[in-house]
Amino acid sequence: MSARDILLQSFCLINIALAVGLCSGHLQVSNASAESGAQVRQEFPTLNIAEAAQRLVKGDALFVDARPFEAYKRAYIPNAVSLPMGEKPDSELLARLRQAPTLIVYCDGIDCQASEIVAASLRAMKFSNIVLMVEGINGWKEAGMPVDHFPE
Repeated sequence: MSARDILLQSFCLINIALAVGLCSGHLQVSNASAESGAQVRQEFPTLNIAEAAQRLVKGDALFVDARPFEAYKRAYIPNAVSLPMGEKPDSELLARLRQAPTLIVYCDGIDCQASEIVAASLRAMKFSNIVLMVEGINGWKEAGMPVDHFPE
């Protein structure tokens, strides 16, 4: 394992406990945490649901679901790939990520920071074509956009 891999893994592990708690609602978000999340969001371009839907129709972006795989299985944006926070993409997923003109990373919604953490991990892997959809899957569904799910 290279020093870069160790650094990336350490970064992910440090943030897992915080972000899992934020996404599942087990932790209270302090003003400092909220400000920190806002700062991370400012580091990446964002788009709204309508803009994301246009990108889905055009097919010029790959949606990256940062939520745990179990949540992804229940509902995900069509053609999205699962890259849960703290996980490293396998070679097949890495190839898909590298081929995509734009990576649109999302999680549950505004109160979840998993998308920001995954976006930061992707940036550490030298991806620069990252956009956040901060309204997440919840905003997507509320807007009446299509979702896929694994068969039960």
